Amino acid sequence: MKEGLLYRSESLAELPPATLEKLRAREIGIIVDLRSLEEVERYGRFGDSMAEWLHRPLAGPTWLVENATAEGDPMAAMYRSMTTEMAPVILDVIEIVANAEVPVIIHCTSGKDRTGVVAALVQTLLEVDHSTVVAEYLASADNLVGHMQAMEARYPEMAASIPVNLKARVGGVERGWLDAAFAPVTTAGGIDDWLVVNGLTTDTIDRLRTRLLG
Repeated sequence: MKEGLLYRSESLAELPPATLEKLRAREIGIIVDLRSLEEVERYGRFGDSMAEWLHRPLAGPTWLVENATAEGDPMAAMYRSMTTEMAPVILDVIEIVANAEVPVIIHCTSGKDRTGVVAALVQTLLEVDHSTVVAEYLASADNLVGHMQAMEARYPEMAASIPVNLKARVGGVERGWLDAAFAPVTTAGGIDDWLVVNGLTTDTIDRLRTRLLG
């Protein structure tokens, strides 16, 4: 994969000047925000004129509380929802990346769940070995030490909405969650078939591979 064309991140709201300068140095031109409208309205968004901000909401804490708390594994249910009923959002993000002429950052709040799933699907589309995809997803744990505590301090209302019995898990990553997201992909026959069945054209798939692989 070519370097410098696609990045993943945690929330880009309220960035310090030094971080903005790093984004300018990388010539970031598009910011794709996967957070819910509620998160954007409550916590702000990327607002610098250096890049176009595109809002493509994909699940989130409110969805988790309202839709998945009755599930045996609520986080797995949320991950699975991203590649089922919310698949059109992911396809839209992939099309944005495929058509972009500038470097793109994709982000959510923590950069591990919604953004992690999108990143894993893009890697799979680029024919990265699945064991590597999983390993890189799980490597997010290295950046999550103290994550829930930081969430509670920065987003107290959001953290308070998460059931107590879920908080310890929500602050991490688990292989089973990613497996849940990939189950519909496997059932469809693989990443290309899953994308096409959900409405992405083969031309877009080819453009993405050409852009990111050369």
